Amino acid sequence: SAVGERKVAIAAAALVGGIGGRVRASVDWKREAPAVLVWVISFLVLHGLCLSWSNFISMGERLRDYSLLASVIESPQQLREPWLAGYGMNYYVYWYRFGHFLSRLLGLEVWQTYHLLAAFAISFYLATFFQLLFRHLRFHPWDAAVAAVILALGSNPSGVRHYLAKDDNWWG
Repeated sequence: SAVGERKVAIAAAALVGGIGGRVRASVDWKREAPAVLVWVISFLVLHGLCLSWSNFISMGERLRDYSLLASVIESPQQLREPWLAGYGMNYYVYWYRFGHFLSRLLGLEVWQTYHLLAAFAISFYLATFFQLLFRHLRFHPWDAAVAAVILALGSNPSGVRHYLAKDDNWWG
């Protein structure tokens, strides 16, 4: 259910934030809080968008992505490539190993993990752009946030247009 998926997303965001807090206990949170807040908000919004991608046909390679992720979750060392058996290691495998971590730690199914990975990656880029613009290039916070959204989602203007038109074709 969507409520269950939302709880999973919040738990994953809290987990990643908690790990980051423990690893870097000496972080000046007053300085870092804006970027963390941008990441959490964008993660939750983007996860909601990911949950709306229900049409497998318009997603193109999504079934293959699920299959690769399922293979890595089952065994992060031995990839079973369903479409190109015998082919060399796919670059997706490296990112999907983080999915293996999330899946095992939170007890997630493949489709839940896939949505979390997509939302995490895009929101991470968005928060990184925000941090670079706001803290290092001294943009106003709102300007940095708008520019970060454009930079993170700007590679898919057709998808944004389709989403705003209530079309199911995010990839345009």
